[in-house]
Amino acid sequence: MNNIQKFAISVFKNEEVVCDNINYESVLDYYKRNSISLIELANKNTARINKDFFESEHFKKAYSEEENLYKKWATEFTVIKEKWDAEKIDYIFHKSINDFPYLSGNLDILVREKDFTRAGEILKEIGYIDLRSIQEAHKEYYRKFEGEKEIIPIHLHKRVCWVVPFCDIDHIWENYKISEDDPLVHYPGNDDAALIICAHHFLEDHQLSLFDLKVIRECIKRENIDWNFVIKTAENMRWDHSLYTVLIIFEHLANTLLGEKLIPDKILKKSKRYVRSRNWIRMILHTKILKKNIKLPMKISHLWTRIHTTLREFKDPSFGTPSDRFIQVFGGLADRFIQLKLKVAAHPNLVVSFSGVDGSGKSTHINNLRKAFDKCGVKTEYYWNRAGSMPFTTAALKLYRFLKYGKTEKKDIIKSENTDASVMPKNNTTSGLWRFLTILDMIVWYNIKLRFFSYKGRVIITDRYIMDNIIDIEMAANNPDINRFIYKIVRKLIPELDRQIFISLSPQTIIDRGCDERREEIELKHKLYSELIKKDENILIIDNEKDISDASSEIINKVITSFFDKYPDKFDGYKVKSWRYK
Repeated sequence: MNNIQKFAISVFKNEEVVCDNINYESVLDYYKRNSISLIELANKNTARINKDFFESEHFKKAYSEEENLYKKWATEFTVIKEKWDAEKIDYIFHKSINDFPYLSGNLDILVREKDFTRAGEILKEIGYIDLRSIQEAHKEYYRKFEGEKEIIPIHLHKRVCWVVPFCDIDHIWENYKISEDDPLVHYPGNDDAALIICAHHFLEDHQLSLFDLKVIRECIKRENIDWNFVIKTAENMRWDHSLYTVLIIFEHLANTLLGEKLIPDKILKKSKRYVRSRNWIRMILHTKILKKNIKLPMKISHLWTRIHTTLREFKDPSFGTPSDRFIQVFGGLADRFIQLKLKVAAHPNLVVSFSGVDGSGKSTHINNLRKAFDKCGVKTEYYWNRAGSMPFTTAALKLYRFLKYGKTEKKDIIKSENTDASVMPKNNTTSGLWRFLTILDMIVWYNIKLRFFSYKGRVIITDRYIMDNIIDIEMAANNPDINRFIYKIVRKLIPELDRQIFISLSPQTIIDRGCDERREEIELKHKLYSELIKKDENILIIDNEKDISDASSEIINKVITSFFDKYPDKFDGYKVKSWRYK
């Protein structure tokens, strides 16, 4: 055991420890990776030992951050609870025992099957987004954003299952408790908590942490576990082979790290006797886990745990005939391999454009939207374009400068003639040529860029699109006309947008923000945008005069919702029924 883990375990056990040259940042990182609450550690330290650690600046800072996280999650969940209480929707934090689970990656909440749909609808009503890219049987994943900042990620369950169920759902609801310390916390009884912690962290997470050891230890020490029920449930649900395996691992962790005995002798002997008769379990258990140095969190072979889960599915006749079970198992494995490993059509495509006068705030909202997509596990492609900056018009400008000025540098032309060398003379001929080249650019390059990424199943965010380029083209013409028939044809020939967003800001505010364009140009552009917007009811108009966080939240909610609405229902019961997207 290395010094960092040794120190961290001693403090966790509330023992005084003297270790020279311990890096407290590394200790705090160890606790974070193992989901150990600093607030709980400090509260347990009633004897005021290990003062150097608890009074260090590193600890105080991490403690404050954790305290703020707890307050944020608890405050937000209080709002949810009030909404659910009004409609008599009960819930359980099924991965918790008596504590608000704010240190988990997301807030796992179990509701009754009859309340599942309405509970999800209420989450959507208060601003949560259903992340349909993370579909699993009998649960949904929700996130809420304020600006680009995430509030709480919520995993809403109607069954305690990971691929398939592992617990007696009726027993969970009949025996759950409400914390005396925190009435927000509804948590499962000891027997169910032991089953959940064994199934989830061994079979779903493929790792065991100090937090998992803490939970199973508290379940056993707090009050007697009905081991007959625990084992019988695992046997009935065909995962007793996994339960016996993980109980041996927990005993090993408790003996080695805490110097304690954990699992009752009778249960431990039964577990070892079972494992000895299964070579595929015994060999991996002894060579890869029991004989290795312990470093928490302990990684467990994904392939090995997948064999455990697959065997559970194959053995359970409730999933139908042997052929039904075969289809269910390998259909699920194929889906996860194709979508998660090979990334083949990992997402449906989405094309979103941001339009508006320069200086209106497009870039800020684009960055916030990309961050939000990233937090949802979805990568985005960014594409900026402007009339005059695409390949054909760029080449034409270079040719024009060469024919008129030879090899003189652009900056020297501007300096000597006090004119913009990137602008052609303004007459009907050059305006017509400019319009033709820009239209050709849009038709060719929008199709190449946008359709390429669309076929790969990507979210594409374009900074400016045809509406912006129409205005740029006509601003350079002698006789501006944004309603030319040719633009209707162009719209038919370029990729259709899923979402078109216009960032609205008054000319005066744009000027106040430091835009270097002349007032007359800004006001004319604003007028032209207003005329084009009137012709398209599908444009989402964002008032950027209001708070930036509120404006970004509106964009993020509507765009990400429209993206996830493209996902079909993936499961029929526990079977994958669709690998395709709309």
